Amino acid sequence: MDYNHKKEQKPKRSFFKIVLILVVIFLITGRLLWYYWPHFQWKWAEWRAWERIAGLERIPSSLMPEVEIPEDWIEHSLGCIQVSMPHDLLVDYRNHGETHIAEYRNENIIIKVIQTSCSPHDFLEKVSWLARISQAHPQKNIFLTMFPLYIEATGVVPADFRWSMSRKEVEWHKYLILDVRGLSTVKQTESFSTSKWEGWFCFGNDGKNNTGIFQWSCISCPAFGSIYFYPVDKGQELDLNLVRGVSQSMKVNCGCSPSSE
Repeated sequence: MDYNHKKEQKPKRSFFKIVLILVVIFLITGRLLWYYWPHFQWKWAEWRAWERIAGLERIPSSLMPEVEIPEDWIEHSLGCIQVSMPHDLLVDYRNHGETHIAEYRNENIIIKVIQTSCSPHDFLEKVSWLARISQAHPQKNIFLTMFPLYIEATGVVPADFRWSMSRKEVEWHKYLILDVRGLSTVKQTESFSTSKWEGWFCFGNDGKNNTGIFQWSCISCPAFGSIYFYPVDKGQELDLNLVRGVSQSMKVNCGCSPSSE
């Protein structure tokens, strides 16, 4: 009687062992799929966006060399900023609400200055968004303005992806490539900052001309703006000393300080 009972228990034990093994396999597979889900999402997104991102290269980024501002340059005011220009530039001013626009030109270069003061509400939204971005960073970097984020993105390419990355690293990699790296025409970048504002200069070619854009943002208030540089003749090189001089001459008198540079 006991012998028959033991024979009946064997199939049951085998069945429970099989179920246990299947459960363990299911849990391990589920855990692996959960962990690597961002990795699979990135590979799918990379395939879909390949035509747009295949040519992305690392963009050299450095501090902007300081230059001496010529004494004969003329200071111009636009909104809350003052910026110095060569004395032979002709100027055309236009205002659109709180956006101030001025275009300066001579026979060699066109410089377009745009200065915008966003509302306090927009500024608070930007600060909140930058805080969320900082929390998403694998090392939880603190971005006070957009420019450190841009600079970090210039050093990232699709080939940096590794299956050994953590979930957070993959999500950050995907964000930099697909959302931040709209820089296909940029060939080189330089950063320049003062105690009150940060700026980022991009050299590139739009397919027709060598171009440059200096974007700046006040750290503590809504003020921000851009300075665009275009050579008059197609294919002409930009005068980098002029470009850097104009950018570095900028003074900002914004809401966070009576007189800040």
